[in-house]
This record gives sequence, C-alpha cells and structure tokens, in this order.
Amino acid sequence: MQKQSNTSSQNRTKSSQKTNNDGLQSSPLMKIFESELKDIYGAEKALAKALPKMVMKATSKDLIKVLENHLVQTEKQITRMGKVFESIDKTTGGKIM
Repeated sequence: MQKQSNTSSQNRTKSSQKTNNDGLQSSPLMKIFESELKDIYGAEKALAKALPKMVMKATSKDLIKVLENHLVQTEKQITRMGKVFESIDKTTGGKIM
C-alpha cells in the first residue's frame, strides 16, 4: 500500500511539473530572479567596459596582468549568463550600465 501511494505521489509531481513550467515563467519568484539576473548582467557588462580602461591606466605589470585575467573571467561570466537567459527564454534586456 505504501509503494502504491509513493508511485501515485510521484505521478502527480511529474504531471504538475509538466503543467507548471509556463506558470513558473510568470511566478513572482521567477520575476525577481530575472530582475536580479539582469542587474548582475548589467554590472558584468559595465565591468567588461571599464577593465580595459583600467589596464591602460595601470603602471604595475602585476596589476595589468591581474586586470587582464579578470577581464577574461568577466567575459566568460557574461557568456554564461547569456546561456542562462536563453535557458529561461528571456533576453538580457539590453540594459548596459
């Protein structure tokens, strides 16, 4: 009897997951997630724009190397975030700081 109950519960969960995918897209939590993601994306884009300027102004070879490495990592992060936007069927919003 317990096994049958667990199976029934699992089927309801799978069924609700199928029907709630669209509901998740418009949920308050998803809207907050999207808003925060856009803010972080904008900050990363602003940093990617500022880092080359910082490199040009830097006088220490070590600092230049660190800033250049950070720029590479920032660009990778922007790419990853773009994939997250794609996975939730949203755009970056085009908002660049």
